[in-house]
Amino acid sequence: MAAARLRRGAALRRPDRSPLDAEERARVAAFVHPADRDRYVAAHLTLRRVLSAHRGVAPAELRFARRACPCCVGPHGRPVLAGSGTPHFSMSHTGGLVLIAVAGRPVGVDVERLPAPHKATTGPELAVHSHFLGSLGRNSA
Repeated sequence: MAAARLRRGAALRRPDRSPLDAEERARVAAFVHPADRDRYVAAHLTLRRVLSAHRGVAPAELRFARRACPCCVGPHGRPVLAGSGTPHFSMSHTGGLVLIAVAGRPVGVDVERLPAPHKATTGPELAVHSHFLGSLGRNSA
């Protein structure tokens, strides 16, 4: 597992984006806010560096695909490395943090920014995908 704090400033504004593929570059171009764009670029470059170390190839050589959505079978499921199914990976980023897990079997991570104490709620105000709840029950057995 790798965790990184994404720094603000000039170093993030002009990183070498050449390892990013066409889909990633299109997403970069769509961001309205520069800070969001910079965080996306930094997170995806970090993911490519971590995965390239596991695969033994240059970051730009990695090719990604999408699994079918487990609920609707649409082409917007989890990203996976094209070709071989391993290593499996998961990435989550929020604000200035990115968390990446790499494993020999399916893995998942999530990182969320905690609300300020005066904004925290005590009720169960969550929106959870029903498939996630089903898979959570299967995995904990």
